[in-house]
Amino acid sequence: MTAFTTQNPEQMSWMIADLQKLQGVRSALVVASDGMLITHSDGIGRDMAERLAASVSGMVALGMAARECFDNLALSQIAYEFEGSMLLVTSVGQARNALIAALTEPGADIGVVSNALVSLAPSIANQLDVADRSVR
Repeated sequence: MTAFTTQNPEQMSWMIADLQKLQGVRSALVVASDGMLITHSDGIGRDMAERLAASVSGMVALGMAARECFDNLALSQIAYEFEGSMLLVTSVGQARNALIAALTEPGADIGVVSNALVSLAPSIANQLDVADRSVR
């Protein structure tokens, strides 16, 4: 499990809000790798964001389990399609134990959204201090 603090919560909220402004992005969220919701955009309610955060964590766990098929390369992005809508997940950085996700509308330019996630990840990482909460 992870515990997190943000250096500047307003800054991270602003970055997530900017991501949601991209054409076709319904909502965005930042998730700790154990599924704890860190922040979410206005495009999704808190309850739904928490459920989606847990789902994102599970999806990443499945991807990590498949790594051995790819010579244990780092998992950097995951994409799920739901009848034209997409859920895109990008690692914020392994050292930060966090993920950023965007939920899109059908017809969104997935390349643009994916690039925005990758570009935003280092800025999100700079705002997070996510520590390991594993039982010792």
